[in-house]
Amino acid sequence: MNNYPINLEKDYVRFFVNTVKKSLQFAIVDRKLVFKNNLVIDKQKFTKSFLLLDSWSAKSLESELLKMDGKTLSKLDYTIIDKAINRKYFKNEKASDLIKSKIIKHIINVINKTDEVAEEIPAIQDVITSEELRDIIENNVDLSKKLSDDYRTKLKNLFEESITKGDSFNTIVNKLQAVIGFAESKAQIWAQDQHAKFFGEMNRVRQVQVGFTGFIWITMKDSRVRPAHQAFSDKYFDWKDGTGIEQMRFPGRDYRCRCYAKSSFGQTKEQEEKARIKTSAIKKAQEELLIKQEIEFDTFLSDLVNNAIIETPKSKKKK
Repeated sequence: MNNYPINLEKDYVRFFVNTVKKSLQFAIVDRKLVFKNNLVIDKQKFTKSFLLLDSWSAKSLESELLKMDGKTLSKLDYTIIDKAINRKYFKNEKASDLIKSKIIKHIINVINKTDEVAEEIPAIQDVITSEELRDIIENNVDLSKKLSDDYRTKLKNLFEESITKGDSFNTIVNKLQAVIGFAESKAQIWAQDQHAKFFGEMNRVRQVQVGFTGFIWITMKDSRVRPAHQAFSDKYFDWKDGTGIEQMRFPGRDYRCRCYAKSSFGQTKEQEEKARIKTSAIKKAQEELLIKQEIEFDTFLSDLVNNAIIETPKSKKKK
């Protein structure tokens, strides 16, 4: 299966944008702006979207675990044994059976020799609680409400301003449609960002929960991948510190990031040192680039002011 659920993202973005768009449909009646629909919030659709995303995260991890041998799987937290045996962690029963058999073959002796292990297995917990899911849904509902309210106000203000100016009917409609276009673009951006952040966080929590110490940064490997994220591609980072760069510490944290964390148990000391040096170099290069961009922009503004030539109709030469 694909690492980042791009089709689920498209479905959610389409739903989110349409939710906002419908609330902005208008009619002009007796020189008054009238909205055709109230904002309709389908919480079941919001819930379904995020549950599908969480399920995708679980299946992605199952797929990775199935590719590992028993020796590697034995490094997992002991809670995974209980979850696999009771089929309460994995979505797919066949996956649970295969992983269970691999784990048992390699660590059954450890379990028999240490009675305390079986007794200390914690209770099974969901990756995300119903309360946390409800908070995430409410946050996205609030975002749709905010967009709807903000752009309804903008449409009203623009309409009143156009009426005062005496704009024609067609001019007014075109202006209002342009504003709705901006609203749709903003809704799309917000939906993509929320979708990516939720998916990234579910991967992080799920992988840490079963005992993985780190991850391999995987990009979509297309033209939309940012240079900074491309530099992280196929490199190992631990779940404690990530890349060390706050806004892009883990895949999915950065703005509309579609990158994915592939579970990993770590690297050799030599590999870790190379990754540390590489990350340090990337961070330094980014800081230097920001400084350079600020200097270049200041220079551009200075040149623009000092060399500005304001051409009036009278000063134009006839050709």
